[in-house]
Amino acid sequence: MRVDMLAAWRRAWPSLLVYLSLGFVVLWLGRSGNLVMPAIRAPGLLTASLICLLGGFIASAMGWTRLLALSGYPVAPHVALASVGLTIFAKYIPGKLWALLGRAGYTAKLSGHPLAAISSLSVTAQLLAIWIGLLFGGLVFLAMPELGPARLGLLALTACTWMLLTALLLSDAVGRAFQWLGGRLRIRLPPLPRQHWRQLIDALPPFLLSWAAWMLGFSLFVGGLTGQPPVLAHGAAFALAATLGILAVAVPGGLGVREGLLVLLLAALGVPAAAGAGVALHGRIWFLAGEASIFMLGLMARRRISASPC
Repeated sequence: MRVDMLAAWRRAWPSLLVYLSLGFVVLWLGRSGNLVMPAIRAPGLLTASLICLLGGFIASAMGWTRLLALSGYPVAPHVALASVGLTIFAKYIPGKLWALLGRAGYTAKLSGHPLAAISSLSVTAQLLAIWIGLLFGGLVFLAMPELGPARLGLLALTACTWMLLTALLLSDAVGRAFQWLGGRLRIRLPPLPRQHWRQLIDALPPFLLSWAAWMLGFSLFVGGLTGQPPVLAHGAAFALAATLGILAVAVPGGLGVREGLLVLLLAALGVPAAAGAGVALHGRIWFLAGEASIFMLGLMARRRISASPC
């Protein structure tokens, strides 16, 4: 009986995670005071930004598909889309590992691949996404007219974190050191699979496309709000703020961290603080709209899987 209950739980928990994550998003929306429609000065730019935003999420699902295939665990594209889309809101649950475990759990459930291996690859996919986000986001410092002490500190943090992630992705010794540290802190971390640098390079294109689409989309979004021509440096600021928000492990979804950093970076690019605060707050809703869109695509993909013959 106990074995049957455990097996049933393993089958059911990815679906339960989806409902739980939706609950936390609804809770956040209910408590948020930012759900006010902004003034749209350039509707065409806003529409284009939403297309780029959704394209970035689709590219992210493509990256997950490619990484799985390169690692010997191929899945159909609609399976990857379902696993990415249906668990997209899990990052709003306190505890950063829920999003990673949710994606891995759904992929393993739908494909039959071993959960342990897929969980490790989910961590690798997240590290790749953060690595590229920091790389693209770091370009914002090139557009700043001057670097004061605070901006130099942020640049140093970005560079050190990027180098640490590079070592973590390419060095088994660094990965084992993190496992040891997690054990000392009584944090159970999934082991990182050994990835050859050429394999990681082969997996990069969809992840690069994903961040490029989000950066362009945010630049268009700012242009849609202000009526000014899009500035790509604004997209780089978004990439850096969003990535550092992900690394704020104690904050679900990077709520507040992303917005604060984005206001700081936009101010350094010449955007007035009041306007930057409005852009940052509405940018969260903009990105949430993209998450809702990929969630709906994930639902459609899940229904296709359910309707297909066994």
